[in-house]
Amino acid sequence: MSKVLLIVPTHNYSLNYPVFLSFSDFPSGYGYLTSALKEAGHEVYGCNPNNIVGYSNAYQMIQDVISKRIMDVEPDLIGLGGLCTDYGFLKDAIGIIRNTTESPIVLGGQIVTNDAEDIFNYLKPDYAIVGEAEKTIVELANELPEPGILKAHPIRNLNTLPFPDYEPFGVQEMLDKFSMATRLLYRYSRPEPRPFTIVASRGCPFRCTFCIHGPRDVKYRE
Repeated sequence: MSKVLLIVPTHNYSLNYPVFLSFSDFPSGYGYLTSALKEAGHEVYGCNPNNIVGYSNAYQMIQDVISKRIMDVEPDLIGLGGLCTDYGFLKDAIGIIRNTTESPIVLGGQIVTNDAEDIFNYLKPDYAIVGEAEKTIVELANELPEPGILKAHPIRNLNTLPFPDYEPFGVQEMLDKFSMATRLLYRYSRPEPRPFTIVASRGCPFRCTFCIHGPRDVKYRE
């Protein structure tokens, strides 16, 4: 059994501080990774440096929050990831991790899948997972291979996955501290909106000419 720490990117990192992250904006992949790891018998801890005030800037905040969480948990494996817009956060977070612990780092998400080799060389994690990571991160937690870029096992049937588990990331706080955009969206129907997003599909049915992805099959959970 391994202790795995999953670190969530800070919403709009370095652009504005503080920015509150509502659950409607939370990356669902972290919930799926958590449930997959727990089902395999591993301990999962979360670090969600969102909705935190009292610091002079975003870097000072994540430096304090991430380093303290690592020292408290003493994880065997640290995972993080995100979109290309999270590059600044991921770069700073990996630097903070390296200065705090020797635990191996695994990086995933769209930012890796789109350009794995360059991202691996620039951000220098120990592992980078290309594609859907539920099975691959469990294999990493079971036994660490040689560092490098790993190709994930495609998830053909979403019904085989356990439901996402968001407990380690402070779900209650995110439901209480939603963003202003969410407040405006729901204000006409609910006096105290607490939106909880459910994502039951993967892939994109559209063919936008500006997107790096081509047409793909869309998978749905029954």
